[in-house]
Amino acid sequence: MESIQQYIKEQKTLLEQTLREMALIKAPTGHEKKRAEYCVEWLQAQGIEEVLSDECTNVIVPWNIQSGKNNCMLMAHLDTVFSEETELRIKEKKGKWCCPGIGDDTANAAILLLLIKYVHEKVKKRSCGVWFVFDVGEDDGIYYIVMELIEGITLKEYISKKGKLSVKEATSIAIQVSMGLEAAHSHGVVHRDVKPQNIMITFNSIAKTGIYRILLRIN
Repeated sequence: MESIQQYIKEQKTLLEQTLREMALIKAPTGHEKKRAEYCVEWLQAQGIEEVLSDECTNVIVPWNIQSGKNNCMLMAHLDTVFSEETELRIKEKKGKWCCPGIGDDTANAAILLLLIKYVHEKVKKRSCGVWFVFDVGEDDGIYYIVMELIEGITLKEYISKKGKLSVKEATSIAIQVSMGLEAAHSHGVVHRDVKPQNIMITFNSIAKTGIYRILLRIN
């Protein structure tokens, strides 16, 4: 199977075009409709038929989802932190593109689009399914994001309450976190912010990594 890194190199022109187009679509929080429409049209143009969108403009692409099986979620935000009045213009400085919002949510969304195209074209069905989500949620004027509900507390809170961990327990947590990161790395996904606040400990002592920000190396 062709690696995601090699695929991105081959699709670099498409990725750059997608990033340029998305960066120029204004999407302040609560006004992401145009970006959502762009994502839907982009995916359909790539021949991806199962693309879902709700009234709040969340865009969801299920892949290989099987009831009762392990499924994971990869997510990118549609909004940026910049207001409607912010001028969006791409400037190139020393080989780098500069534009409000281009380096965070916009880049993540563009890469997630390409990742969806990759799995549909190159990846055979696996035991694990994936929900690809471009998210924004709204209820009674309150906007929210959707993530897995984990019943537990962060590792930082756990240590604060329990104090110094035994070597056995600390090793167990480290191994579980490493396994989660290894699984992500095997798919070309890098966690950019590993720290106790972003590691959850469930009530049955299972460690889970959270708050993923997608980073795929192009070069």
